[in-house]
Amino acid sequence: MSLLWNGEKTEPFKPLRGLRQGDPLSPYLFVLCMERLCHLIELAIDAKEWKPICLSRGGPKLSHICFADDLILFAEASVAQILVIRRILEKFCQASGQKVSLEKSKFFFSENVSRELSSAVSAESGIQATRELEKYLGMPILQKRINKETFGTVLERMSSKLAGWKGRMLSLAGRITLTKAVSGSVPVHTMSSIRLPESTTKALDRVSRDFIWGSTPETRKQHLIGWDKICSLKADGGLGIRKANLMSKALIAKVGWRLLHENTAL
Repeated sequence: MSLLWNGEKTEPFKPLRGLRQGDPLSPYLFVLCMERLCHLIELAIDAKEWKPICLSRGGPKLSHICFADDLILFAEASVAQILVIRRILEKFCQASGQKVSLEKSKFFFSENVSRELSSAVSAESGIQATRELEKYLGMPILQKRINKETFGTVLERMSSKLAGWKGRMLSLAGRITLTKAVSGSVPVHTMSSIRLPESTTKALDRVSRDFIWGSTPETRKQHLIGWDKICSLKADGGLGIRKANLMSKALIAKVGWRLLHENTAL
């Protein structure tokens, strides 16, 4: 290695210590290692060993998704495929010094896979099967019908940020400012990925409305101005607060635009 010191390269030296977690170089080296794993998977696909899943009839094939230290692998549900995956992961671990945590890893099988086959695959790999995929990058991975409980965490986070005790400590102007800041940040990540159910957006609006007027579960305050008027532009006499339903439509429209224009994107 050589270091740049005041724009000039120092004498090269050989590193004698490993990198610890938190080192500025650590994430960059990790990404380089994961890129090599992706190359191994692509080589196995080219050799017709790894069988990726097809997202739709005639659509793109998917074998892996990486983000930081999260990795999702897609393959045909068979013992032969598990042997291929194990061989590639073992080769990667041997070269990089990393190790797969079998306890933290999970299998998710299609409903078309029999119980006998799923048991055989789990036994061969040492990884337990699961029926709930839970979350990935803060978003629930959906494999069933969406209902109001699916995005209950968004509502809980919004409610905790706009807790009733905060309303008692702030003026009306302070409550309005905090409502704008929270409603414009907390649900945005989820809204950018999927359209929220109308019941959830109405609940988000109700939390904002109650906080502005100082209502709590114990004491209900009268709402002196209609919510439609409050959500109108300041130039029209409103407060410029965004309705959750309209905000959800606008953010998901970005995904629609990408579907129309980015033909090669996954």
